[in-house]
Amino acid sequence: MNFDAPIEKELERGIRVLDSACGPGPWTLEMCNQYPNSVFYAVDVVSTYETMVNNAKYNNCKFICADVLKTLPFPDNHFDYIHQQLIVFGVQAHSWPNLLRELLRVLKPGGWIELNEAPPNDIVNIGPKFSVLNKCTIAKGFRTSISRELEGYLVNCGAINIETRPVVIPLQHGGNFGETWYVVELVMELLPKNMNMVHHYRYSSNN
Repeated sequence: MNFDAPIEKELERGIRVLDSACGPGPWTLEMCNQYPNSVFYAVDVVSTYETMVNNAKYNNCKFICADVLKTLPFPDNHFDYIHQQLIVFGVQAHSWPNLLRELLRVLKPGGWIELNEAPPNDIVNIGPKFSVLNKCTIAKGFRTSISRELEGYLVNCGAINIETRPVVIPLQHGGNFGETWYVVELVMELLPKNMNMVHHYRYSSNN
């Protein structure tokens, strides 16, 4: 399942969903295919993703090029459900409070936010390549321990009914997820040696 929040009946009936920092949009595209009565808004700062999302030609999917670290182009209380995942390498520590406040602004009262992060310093037997990635991430000002800190940030931003759940995910042990991380390691192997590169936690909140 692509989500953990208790909203399946609402999705089947039809609600408005935001995929924050959607990347190339795989989550959005799978969800809008599975729940045709709901409308999905995919937002990312990279405009090239717009073509990828729009080429899928789903009537219930809209891509908007916008920076989630700035004011989102939506009114207050606009979405029933907000999804965001794996942006630990894209948000510096000082930006998290403003990002979460903005997500809560566009969330309807009683809506759900689901945040999934897999910080590199929580990986067991991390190995030399991910050790380098972790060090570079910290050097660039990104919060590698964000999954353990999101609850405090959400409380400070006014969220209530916050739940957290760690999920152990095996890497490089077969399956699509393991293959994805294998590709990541291959990319890191090809990077210049001197390049300054830089748990699935589920959070749901009622605003």
